[in-house]
Amino acid sequence: MPAPETRAAPRPKLNREWHLAHKMPRNPTLEQRLEWHAGHAANCACRELPPDLRAELERRGLLKAESVDDSIPSGRAGKVDAAGYFCNSAKHL
Repeated sequence: MPAPETRAAPRPKLNREWHLAHKMPRNPTLEQRLEWHAGHAANCACRELPPDLRAELERRGLLKAESVDDSIPSGRAGKVDAAGYFCNSAKHL
């Protein structure tokens, strides 16, 4: 009899605490949008990254090309700090 398939536990759909602590600014600049969405992708699974922002993050080398398994966040050249913000500063790499 084959072994049962094992799967990683799914991420919670919405990270309420992260959303409450990280409001998108009014009329955000592209840089603010990129920073917010990179942090969001690392901390919440409530929606996909918008295609235009995903492409820009990939272009800048801040996000690897889309992985085959979209349930696992794509790798990033950087880290998310304690406040949930993405940083690609050399001191954090």
